Amino acid sequence: ASSPAADVFHSGAEVDVYYRRTDGAMGESVYRDGAGWSSSLTVPGTAGVAASAPAVDVFRSGAEVDLYYRDASNGIHESVYSDASGWSAPFELPGTAGLAASAPAVDVFRGGAEVDVYYRRADGGLGESAYSDANGWSAPAEIPGTAGVRASAPAADVFRNGTEVDV
Repeated sequence: ASSPAADVFHSGAEVDVYYRRTDGAMGESVYRDGAGWSSSLTVPGTAGVAASAPAVDVFRSGAEVDLYYRDASNGIHESVYSDASGWSAPFELPGTAGLAASAPAVDVFRGGAEVDVYYRRADGGLGESAYSDANGWSAPAEIPGTAGVRASAPAADVFRNGTEVDV
């Protein structure tokens, strides 16, 4: 029911593909050499919640997978996976309810110390929420000069040895 997002996890030994299922849940399929593809898995707590395609990153030096998606209230939700804890309960990024009008995009910036989540806002601008362990989630902000110009969901990358973000 959506375009997929993928990550490479466990030091390159695993590929995870995430997608919105027809039941509104986030689905996951996992590939491992020697085992091949897993059956379709449901990310816990996401059934009937997801309203967009996912975005995914690998954070904390490869120890954590962060999965983001827009929900029906137009907020951005996150589910976090680690081998030690499994999947967290989904939670909404602070202040994003009613703001997001597209699927999110995500990057890991500043040498892996910051996560940036981007989304098209209802006014056509580009919204951003940033996370660091030192500060937690920032309040949502609109990137200057973007109001009324975005017609699609964003894409993001980190460039110039991690010193520049392109959205």
